[in-house]
Amino acid sequence: MTRSCSALGCTARDTGRSRERGISFHQFPVDAAQRREWIRAVNRVDPRSRQAWRPGPGAILCSRHFAETDFERYGLRRKLRRGAVPSRFPRPEPPCAGRRSGLAAQAPKQPLPSPPAGDHTYSLKGQPATGGEARLPPEAPQLRAGGKYGPVHRPSAVLSILRELAEKRQLSQETVSLLQAQFPDLPCESHSWRQMAEYSPEMRQFACVLHLYHNKAYDYLRKILPLPHPSSLTNWLSNNEAAAGFSNNIFLCLQEKVERGEHAYRYCALMVQDMSLQKQQEWDPQTHCLTGFVDLGSGILDADEAPLASDAIILMAVGLSSPWSAPLGYFFVNSTTGHLLAQLLRQTINKLNNIGIMVLAVTSGATAHGAETARALGIRMDPERIYCTFHHPPGSAHGITYFFDIWHTLQLIQNALQCFQKIEWLGDTVQWQHVVELAALQEERVLEPCTPRSGRPGTEESYYLKVNLATPLFSEGVADALEHLQKLGLASFRNCSGTVKFVRLMSRLCDVFYGRCPYGRELKGPLLAGNYAKINHLFNDAKSCFITLMDSMGRYIIKSKRKLGFLSFLLNAESFKWLYNNYACQFTTSTKLTNIIKSSMPNQSVPVP
Repeated sequence: MTRSCSALGCTARDTGRSRERGISFHQFPVDAAQRREWIRAVNRVDPRSRQAWRPGPGAILCSRHFAETDFERYGLRRKLRRGAVPSRFPRPEPPCAGRRSGLAAQAPKQPLPSPPAGDHTYSLKGQPATGGEARLPPEAPQLRAGGKYGPVHRPSAVLSILRELAEKRQLSQETVSLLQAQFPDLPCESHSWRQMAEYSPEMRQFACVLHLYHNKAYDYLRKILPLPHPSSLTNWLSNNEAAAGFSNNIFLCLQEKVERGEHAYRYCALMVQDMSLQKQQEWDPQTHCLTGFVDLGSGILDADEAPLASDAIILMAVGLSSPWSAPLGYFFVNSTTGHLLAQLLRQTINKLNNIGIMVLAVTSGATAHGAETARALGIRMDPERIYCTFHHPPGSAHGITYFFDIWHTLQLIQNALQCFQKIEWLGDTVQWQHVVELAALQEERVLEPCTPRSGRPGTEESYYLKVNLATPLFSEGVADALEHLQKLGLASFRNCSGTVKFVRLMSRLCDVFYGRCPYGRELKGPLLAGNYAKINHLFNDAKSCFITLMDSMGRYIIKSKRKLGFLSFLLNAESFKWLYNNYACQFTTSTKLTNIIKSSMPNQSVPVP
């Protein structure tokens, strides 16, 4: 739901059209003293308590209520100065005399009424101007199977609404059971939520869990209850201590660097990684509470019927023009899903945008969860047409590209080669047996090969071929070894030219995506116009190779169940080209744009078997 400015009489709404006109929107500060100054400047009265109005977590003010001196600029970006207080407010219009009569003539000379603590845009239509108790309208929209809403009778109990959504398969039964077990004391009647002076910790937990697990159900429930805007939930998912959730200290440190004008912190890439945990419940003597449960940053879900945490999700920001990285937070969940990862990524992007950092790329593992996350964000991995970007906020013009971890991708391709044993490639054959035979030669004596460093031809002296099992499979060293063994005339390697070509192609792709030195040469060098032409040519060769690979039965591998590794490389290539065409001009010539991929990946290797 679109948020509106909280000032009396102001009609500004936080939409794309408003921002195109240069209007920015700012949330009420967290600092208690400055927050009181803003509340005093707004000068609103709660119609029920007749006390000063208290803004909810989603309350905002537009930039028209601040003086020009209250802003400072960072290039094209404008930001409120620390300690700025709104000062420009129109005077309330007196009631007009003359032909106006009835209710209009009896309008009170006081600020307009507003909801007590929720987002002010959630007030009911038809609410009495004198501030009487809000009455629920007889009809409310209900979520249909096609995702649309229709007017039907609304159930009064919150949990009844959730159970009804679960019966219609619009919300998982596991989520309903978790919410029912953790929040049995929530107000049952929906009108009771509107009488709350502020959100309780249980209500905050309920809102965060429902939004992260099923955002459509949350949007539907917001039409019934005064739940905050999803962008406001980021504050409830944050902590000042080293606990689960977003780290406020890390974000504060990054904000200070941006405000000091350090351009290296203006752009970043996000890395998301999930890891399995051993389910275990323990008593913490320091906090005097049970641990091992699900914790999304808003509090531990420690009900007796609540599931134990089985996965940890870690989020990290990585610099582009300089090698900095910052752990943004971690979360304990009972099951990792692509939808949950996508929701956490959007919340992270919101939080980084609020402090002046623009996210250009997201990197995840090339796993089932990573592919599901990409699809949840709107990424399309069709070999005929690949969409490598998603927009955030949805509907905006800002695109964010998506990458898969290069080493996970290599592992998938190795698994495919090992599974099929033989792969037909443009008239050549790639055989897994060549790699197996190469690993078996580590104890045999062979002739010394001609190396580029020595420049000397192979001698008649023999030596032990040392094959490091931790060496990446797709490397120039493996290709050179196979080629040398073929020249020696060994029977096992007579027809390994296709394997050599395929290994060299994958090695060159790795040089593009994982080259580390900004002063390197060829494919490992900085991303310049001349270098990009070579990289683009390599990407075209790789695409023509991947879409024509076939197994021994003549079936295309790009359409088989082992396709994810090859599709991941094609997606990374499209994302790489998109970044170059849209953002390469903003970086210096000594900066390699592939920091987006390489800096956000662990140092792993695919070993030779």
